[in-house]
Amino acid sequence: MSISLNPKTFVSGGLLNDVDVEIVEARYALFDYQGTVDAANMRTSLRLQLRTLDGAQDATEHLTLGATTDFVPNDSDGGLTLRSLSGKTALSKRSKLYFFLQSLAEAGADMSRLDSGRADELEGLKFHFVRKAMPDMGGLEVTRRGKHQDQAIEYIHVTKVIDWPQKKAAPKSKAPAAAGGPPPEVENAATEILMEVAKPGMTLQRLGLEAMKRGSKLDVKTRNQISRLLVNEQWLADHGVVVENKQLVLVPWAAEDEVPF
Repeated sequence: MSISLNPKTFVSGGLLNDVDVEIVEARYALFDYQGTVDAANMRTSLRLQLRTLDGAQDATEHLTLGATTDFVPNDSDGGLTLRSLSGKTALSKRSKLYFFLQSLAEAGADMSRLDSGRADELEGLKFHFVRKAMPDMGGLEVTRRGKHQDQAIEYIHVTKVIDWPQKKAAPKSKAPAAAGGPPPEVENAATEILMEVAKPGMTLQRLGLEAMKRGSKLDVKTRNQISRLLVNEQWLADHGVVVENKQLVLVPWAAEDEVPF
């Protein structure tokens, strides 16, 4: 296919701004800032696939919501919901996601539709937005500025809700058969990480973080499955590890004089 040089076929470059868009897909995802940070500094985000209402341009927007040590996409439903690794049950207001959703509420949207936490509830939402500077959040968002400390960190601010159609109820289907255990490769990888890093005094949160770091080259689904096993107290007990108050207190293969994490 040839690329036209007719100016009428050209599209805008850079970030979308001051435009009417539709959310065509919404999923939770891990965000590495276009490869500029390592696995330990990735953030969990709500990833929006946007399309301008004139159909001329598509764009992806990551609304970061917190550290991967607290929440990760739920691989069991393809990132439609979040899974807590740290035990936290609520998201922080110090995030791009919060400011986006707050502006959506101020524009008159029925936010009770998002009580389920499902990302796909946002699909089909048509709105107008502009980019606005957000308050200093500290942490990674600020350090990524590098030498450009005066560069504003922006979020997409909803100024008008154009349409938000109700989702049609999905047809009822037979209950799926009970899922089996994790694939052997996941079980083996989790066991290997456990044997290498587990020490008395280590928290489950730290253990889950080690899984994310060591599995940084794996796909998201496999990495999340490994992390899930390593914070599962029953799975740990099956491997002889005793957990109390979210902390490892007995690791049979660790030396008694090992310094705790």
